[in-house]
Amino acid sequence: MPVQQIVYHMLRFFTKTKQLSDITDSTGTKILNNYHLKTLMLWACELKPSSWWIDDLNVVRVSIEMLHIFAEWLKDKSCRHYFVNNCNLLDTAMQLEIIASQLVSITESRLSMWFVNNYIRKCAQGCPVYVSRLFDDIGTSMKLQNAVSAVVDWRVYSAWDDLWVVCSSTELILLEIVSMFSLTEQACACWISELAKIDARLSVYFTAVAFLHVATVSVTS
Repeated sequence: MPVQQIVYHMLRFFTKTKQLSDITDSTGTKILNNYHLKTLMLWACELKPSSWWIDDLNVVRVSIEMLHIFAEWLKDKSCRHYFVNNCNLLDTAMQLEIIASQLVSITESRLSMWFVNNYIRKCAQGCPVYVSRLFDDIGTSMKLQNAVSAVVDWRVYSAWDDLWVVCSSTELILLEIVSMFSLTEQACACWISELAKIDARLSVYFTAVAFLHVATVSVTS
């Protein structure tokens, strides 16, 4: 589900930015990596009901619970492989308590502010000044909600502009391709197939342009 994808992204971003994945044991071996987080997500997706993910729809709360679950794994020195039976992804010789103690101490309020300061503010930097300035004063939950909503609204609005630019550029490129290169049966089939993987409408557009090009060439010749 989308919320599961977001949580997985947040967990990876948090552990990487907080450099938890850089912590090593006495031998210099890294304790935590992305595969541990992926395994955590796979088990959660299977064992947790849909209601656990979407009833409250609080990605910070879900992320906190996931981090605390992983802390318990570290304490027990047990991270069961999702695909391979009887395979433990944690070396019992590692000093796993180092990360476990840090994960247990994380609260929902701390993680919320961390994401605001390290993630949402970065998103706001790409917005107009009148949006980014809203983060100068987020002393109340209402002000924070308004600031985040402004970022989301701007990103949704600008996404349509970005899509229009991409589509226009793609149309021009396809026009040039059709007019400059030989339209063999094999080449057309290849273009139609590959464009359909991106968007079916591109395949239809290419086909229409190709037919118009052939008709034009036939008339002029």
